[in-house]
Amino acid sequence: MKAAILIHAAFEKPGAIQSWCEARDIKLAEIHSYKGEKLKDVDAFDILFVMGGPQSPREYVQYPYLSLE
Repeated sequence: MKAAILIHAAFEKPGAIQSWCEARDIKLAEIHSYKGEKLKDVDAFDILFVMGGPQSPREYVQYPYLSLE
């Protein structure tokens, strides 16, 4: 199985999610949206984790990557 995790801030880490995936032999791909990275093919993954962050969806001017999601 393959999983992806969307990370929205530099201080966020996969932590327990990474451990959970490792224990189940699930390959975890990290997508750092705050760096402009994109999830290109959602169908390539069996599981999608979406992390939170300090930003609000209304702050799309300050965090332009939000409007791309």
